[in-house]
Amino acid sequence: MSLSGLDDWQRISHAAITLVKDKIYLATHCASFQPKAIQIYTIDIKFPTVDKKGSIQRKLVASTCLDKDDFHVTQMVFKRRADNLQLYLGLGEETELGWNGLVQQWGLKQVEQSFTTDLGSVSRNRTTLHCQLKIQVDGKYITCLKCTKDGHLAMGLSDGSIHLELSKQGLLKNNETISYAPNFWCVVQPKDSDDVVDIIFSPNETHLLYIHASRKIGIARATHNIFTEEHAKILSIKIQQCLFNNMDASDLTSELVRLSKQPGFEDKPQEIIDKVLSTYESHYQDEEEWNVGQLQKAYGLALTVFTRLPGKQVQSTNLARGLQLPVILECFISSCSSNYKDVIRMFNKEDVHLEFEPNSLWSLVLLSTWIFDYVKWVLHEWNMLFHSKKSQLSESREYLIKILMLIQHFIRYTNEADYQLDHLSESQHILQQYANTLKTDPPIAIKEVINLLNDLNSIESNTKNGLFF
Repeated sequence: MSLSGLDDWQRISHAAITLVKDKIYLATHCASFQPKAIQIYTIDIKFPTVDKKGSIQRKLVASTCLDKDDFHVTQMVFKRRADNLQLYLGLGEETELGWNGLVQQWGLKQVEQSFTTDLGSVSRNRTTLHCQLKIQVDGKYITCLKCTKDGHLAMGLSDGSIHLELSKQGLLKNNETISYAPNFWCVVQPKDSDDVVDIIFSPNETHLLYIHASRKIGIARATHNIFTEEHAKILSIKIQQCLFNNMDASDLTSELVRLSKQPGFEDKPQEIIDKVLSTYESHYQDEEEWNVGQLQKAYGLALTVFTRLPGKQVQSTNLARGLQLPVILECFISSCSSNYKDVIRMFNKEDVHLEFEPNSLWSLVLLSTWIFDYVKWVLHEWNMLFHSKKSQLSESREYLIKILMLIQHFIRYTNEADYQLDHLSESQHILQQYANTLKTDPPIAIKEVINLLNDLNSIESNTKNGLFF
C-alpha cells in the first residue's frame, strides 16, 4: 500500500505493472476514491549491498479522473512493446437495461502549463494522461483484458465471447469481419452469458486458452485459415527462434500439421524442418567437441512434427531409431580394447582382428539384438526408405554400416578368442551361444546387409520425399 501512498484502511482495487525502456511503471485504481481516478507511478528499486540498505521508491508520473463517476473500472492492462507507455482500461456502466462496457486506450503526453502571477507568467512542462481510443460495447461489460507480445489486445466479455485485435503482420488473422470495432474480430462466439474469467496465450500466441465463470476451459486458434508463402516463411522463422531460445514450439507444430493439409503446401513442413535443422547445425558446427547430443532439441522438434504429420509415420520411426545409432556406435568403439587406429583400419576394410573388453560383451549382445531388429524394420520399409531423397543431415546409413562391421568382429571375438569373464564367469557359455545365434539367426547375412547398404550410396534418389536414412 505504501507504493501508492494509501492508508491502511484503503485498498487498491485494480493494478497493472510493466517494464518500458528500463523503467518499471505501476498503474493503480482505488474503487473507494471519489472522484474515481487512475494513477501511474514509476518504481525505482535499489537492491541492498554490503554497506548500503536497499530501497523501493515511487514517483507519481500522471493521474486522471474517469469521464463519468458512474463508470466502474473492471480491467486494467498495459500494452506491451509500445514505443511509449499505453494503458488499456475496461470500464462498465450499469443502466436500467443492464451493463454497457467501454474500452479506453490511454497514453502519456507532455503538455505545457502556464500560470499568470503579479510578477508575470510562469510555464512548466508536465506529463498527463490522454485518451487515444474508445471502443463501446453495449449490453456487455469487460471481464478480461490481455495483450500479446506485439501489443494486440484480447478482450473477454460477459457474454462469453472473446475479441482479438487484427494484425497486419505475423500469423494472427487480419482479414476477418469486424466485431465491436473495425480493428477487432471475434475469436470465440458468445456462450450463453458465461463470463470470460481469464485468457492465456500459447507460447507463440497462435492459440488462446480461456476459462469461463462456469469453469469450462476452451482453446481457440487465432491464426489465418489459409496459408500463403509469406505465412510459411514467418512460421519457419518462429520455429528457428524457439529452437535457438529454448522455447516451447508445440503450438507452431500444430500450425505445421495444418499447413500440410492445405493444397499446394503438402511438402512445405518437410522443407521447413530440413531448413531449421540445417540452420541449427551450421550455427554450432564450429564449436569444439561438437556431438550429436547437442542436436537433441532440434531432433526432438523434428520427431514431434513427424509424429503428428499424416503419412510421416515411417519417417518418424526411422528418425527416432536413427538418432540412437551414433550412441550405439560409441558404445561398441569404447568397448573395443584394440587400438583406435585398428578400428579405423577396419572401417577402411583392412584385414584387422579386433579385441573387446570381456566384461562388456553381454551389453554388446543386447545392443546387437536391437540393431538387428532395426535392420529388419529397415528391410521391411525398404520401398519407402531407399527410394527417397537423402537428407543432407542424414548419416544413419554410415553409422549402421560401421556398427554392423563391429558386430562381425564382436561375434568372432566372443566365439573364438581366449578370454575369461570377471563377473558371472559361469554365464560365458551362454554368452557364446547368444553370439552364435546372432550370427546364424538373421535371414540375411550381416556381410550381405553391409554390401547392400554400401551399394545404396551410388543410387540416385528419384523422389521428393526427404527422409533421414
